[in-house]
Amino acid sequence: MRNFVIALSIFFMILFGWFFYQYAGDCCGQGSTGTETGIISDAKDESTGSISQGGNAGAGDTRMNDYLMFNWSDGEPVLRDDWDTRKNQLVNGLKEGEFLEITGDYRPEETNNTSYDNLGLARANKIKDLISPPIAENRITLKSRELNNEVDRNSLFPAVRFRNYVKKANLDTSIPDRTIIRFPFNSDARIIDPEIEDYLNKVALRVNASGEKIRLTGHTDNIGSIESNEVLGQRRADIIKRYLIGKGVPSSRIMSTTKGEASPIATNKTSSGRAENRRTELQIIK
Repeated sequence: MRNFVIALSIFFMILFGWFFYQYAGDCCGQGSTGTETGIISDAKDESTGSISQGGNAGAGDTRMNDYLMFNWSDGEPVLRDDWDTRKNQLVNGLKEGEFLEITGDYRPEETNNTSYDNLGLARANKIKDLISPPIAENRITLKSRELNNEVDRNSLFPAVRFRNYVKKANLDTSIPDRTIIRFPFNSDARIIDPEIEDYLNKVALRVNASGEKIRLTGHTDNIGSIESNEVLGQRRADIIKRYLIGKGVPSSRIMSTTKGEASPIATNKTSSGRAENRRTELQIIK
């Protein structure tokens, strides 16, 4: 009899323990069968920009948008059915004081039959035409980015990214003897900015009338080798030279050279300092 009572007591203790394990967590807020809900935050660029809404998350500082698709070697977008909804998100998501940056991706193997420096800029410009208006053109800047990843050349692929940002000056005319034109990271493609273009157009008119000359000096930050930065600095000077030649300035009046990373105007230890150093300096020589 005693053994039966002991066995029965052990049975009820086990049963009570099982019951407590299953239900006590629920009453105390520590359920054992639940899963933690993850919160995914969007990455931001090193600058003050934030990611625009809509589409699938893309690499780096921007958001890739799969409602705007492109064919291989084609600058014309193919709009998905929800484009109008996404367009409204872009327009309504642009806060007062913010600007919209449109980056067009391209691959070096694509054929560029447009008048733009590369197919990425052509794609970005096409999207700008779709959203201006209602977004004012002077609140939109265009960039391009060369990609080396493989895509199916027979299928549509996304190639445009958006970023809302608080504008930092891409053009600095505050220095008495020179003007600074800034460039994106690791890029020789000038930022398509109405302020920059207006300035360069005025420079072209001035030197064509006066006979003055122009000196262009390309600079970089210190990311990368000294040799590659020398080359990148030269390309940054040359892209401004090509623009001015396109505006009628004789090439004989334009001197372009590079200093690479050798002459920083800000520290290279911070992202904002490196952004200051990625530039072409323009001087008018009387």
